[in-house]
Amino acid sequence: MKKSITSIKQAFTPLAQANGLTPVFVIEESSTISRLKDKNNVLVVAYPRFGRTGKQDNPTYQAAMSIWVLQKALTGNVTDNQEDDQMEELLQKTETLLDSMEDDADNGGCSFFSQIKFDTIEITPEYRTFGSFNGWWVEFML
Repeated sequence: MKKSITSIKQAFTPLAQANGLTPVFVIEESSTISRLKDKNNVLVVAYPRFGRTGKQDNPTYQAAMSIWVLQKALTGNVTDNQEDDQMEELLQKTETLLDSMEDDADNGGCSFFSQIKFDTIEITPEYRTFGSFNGWWVEFML
């Protein structure tokens, strides 16, 4: 399973840009806040986490990845409806990204996306994450 940083960037950068998002690549979640300074609509991509089970002569590798589709939280006198609208817009972008990733994998496009186990995807709402962002966290297995 090739999961180099280069292949991850090559896979996610055009996908983010096609959806009006700025790609931000992070080593781990704790390094994200400093990389989000002065950004608004972002796709945060955390490099995969790996695990190995089994003996040395017959190991099984597992990997998980997280991405976030985020926008700066609204400020001022914000209504519940405005926050709901923001979350709905970001969920639509998230679903579009996931559909594009799966289409690309199915059509023999991006080799990185073909490694994703699309039946393992979990999507969770995020509120005021990384300091001041709202959006959706997506986790999947490779």
